[in-house]
Amino acid sequence: MAGVGFRAVVTSLLFIIASLSPIMDSTSLDHNEPLFNSQNVTTEVRIHDINSESNDSETLIWYPNTPSNERIFQFTIMIDGITDPEDIDYCNLTMTWQYNVSSDNHLISVSLNKNNFVENEDGLILTYQYPYANNIFFGNYFISLDTIDTYGNNYSFSHQGIEVLERGYSISIIDNLPEDKLIFANGKLTELEFEIINIGVSYSNFDFLLTFETEMTAGWSDPLLYNDNLTSIWGGDSASISVSFDAPLDLISEPPPENLIFNLLISYEDDEGEIIEMLNDSLTFNSIVVPEYSIPVISLFTDENRTELISDSLSTEPLDNSVSTTNGETIILFGNLTNYGFETSSFEMEIETIDSLNLWNISVFIDNKEVIPNQESVYSLATSLQPLENTSFRIEFKVSNSSFDFQDVSIKLTETTNLQDSETLLTFINYQINNPILFQNVTEQNSTLSIGDILQNNSFEVQVLFGLNSYFFTSGFENQWILDVEMSNQIAILNSQNIFAYVVQNQTEELPTQFSINNKLPYNLIVALNEEIEIGNYSIDLSLTQLSSDEDNSLYFSKQINFNVLENSSLSVDNESQNNNSTNNSQDNNSTNNSQNNSVNNETNLTNNTSIDDGNETLVDN
Repeated sequence: MAGVGFRAVVTSLLFIIASLSPIMDSTSLDHNEPLFNSQNVTTEVRIHDINSESNDSETLIWYPNTPSNERIFQFTIMIDGITDPEDIDYCNLTMTWQYNVSSDNHLISVSLNKNNFVENEDGLILTYQYPYANNIFFGNYFISLDTIDTYGNNYSFSHQGIEVLERGYSISIIDNLPEDKLIFANGKLTELEFEIINIGVSYSNFDFLLTFETEMTAGWSDPLLYNDNLTSIWGGDSASISVSFDAPLDLISEPPPENLIFNLLISYEDDEGEIIEMLNDSLTFNSIVVPEYSIPVISLFTDENRTELISDSLSTEPLDNSVSTTNGETIILFGNLTNYGFETSSFEMEIETIDSLNLWNISVFIDNKEVIPNQESVYSLATSLQPLENTSFRIEFKVSNSSFDFQDVSIKLTETTNLQDSETLLTFINYQINNPILFQNVTEQNSTLSIGDILQNNSFEVQVLFGLNSYFFTSGFENQWILDVEMSNQIAILNSQNIFAYVVQNQTEELPTQFSINNKLPYNLIVALNEEIEIGNYSIDLSLTQLSSDEDNSLYFSKQINFNVLENSSLSVDNESQNNNSTNNSQDNNSTNNSQNNSVNNETNLTNNTSIDDGNETLVDN
């Protein structure tokens, strides 16, 4: 039995040592442990054309003969869970044609350079581009990514794959025309040119037919079509089709149809002699009548998003052309200029402050680049602007005198070919914004109000007014405010729980409170201190903050209130009185208790003595 017990002890010790050995090993290998958990690492590949971003929908359909500048696979490789490229030992991307899967004949097999990975939110990302040849086989292609980290962990990702189609076409408009629009001017020739490309495999071909479907109005002849019926456009080849409209001399009395419709038919003959339609669809253009050269058309806004319109050359409704600023701050206007002419145009701009006694510094920017005026202070705003093309610009007005009231401004645009011009008149209004917080019955409205000495467990009261500023009632101003008390110095911050603030007008409101400034009726500000507040010099701020959707430019005002908290000796006297009363009550209770106890004892003794006497009397009688 002793031998069996000894073996059991040895076995138990060996089990304990074995269970501890992994802990000992992990401790000794801590410096080799990865800084990531391989279980949380994922890899992914996405494929796009070169005009797409990594988060866009993937491009899964491709063609052999797209233009060479577009014939590029763009892969996005993402490794989530690893943030250091040095933790990657191997990363290989492959793309394989469906009939070569069983072999090592890959279209793409590339070992990606780990140094090209960059860190993003979740890990690492890399972009790899591969231009493919126009003789690529049509069919399905499978994509895979194999990654090994420096600790030997393997991560594999299989993409759903892409398809390269045997047949395809591309249609584009060569002219610099606005999308889906045709422009006409009196007596001018309007031309439209299509380019058709067969982007299928090289041995594929198709036929193309263009027909005009709209019945022209009186005074118009049907357009002339050139190359409108083409046959045997082979893969990789292209062809041009042109259409021309000869406009009448007076488009006001003889306008073109509102919509011009073309039908496009692309078809091919298959191996069995059947005609297969690849496209049979309509293409619609809107007609726009413009002058030969544009009358300058400008729109001005007060916000960068161009939603607050103050001036528009084409507006049929009157607009408020006034621009507000405060305390002479810089005025920034955002403008759009459009060429509403038939011909390419260039424009110049002059800016004048009318009857100004102030020195203004005016700057003009296009695409954040400053436009330098010539010696006559004329800005070149646009050169060779295409029909219906527009350009955006920004004008900044800075004034040397921040206290001006009004300023009239003229912005004049001129088309440089025919010298047609247009003028926009604006009025700048400058509002002086002062602190609206006013203390009533105070002769000098300084930024600080001194109350003096206040005892603990007391309060003080101040009457507060809010000045009415005409700027608060301008269109678009958000006249909502938060009134609050903020602790200003250290002792106030430490005792904030011992300070309570209220305002009273029609009712009592605890601060902070929300309201609008729309009258001059006074508020009573009450600041109450409790008995636990420390003695010392206090500074608090009565703050007024505008509630604005534009938080960065919301208004904020404050005035400081100073007071000195003194010890309230009556609180000590009251405490001593309470202590004395407590002591006296205790002594009275003790005296009462003793008296009651003595009375009880005496009564008990008397009762006992009486009983003895009665007993003695009984004995005597007997």
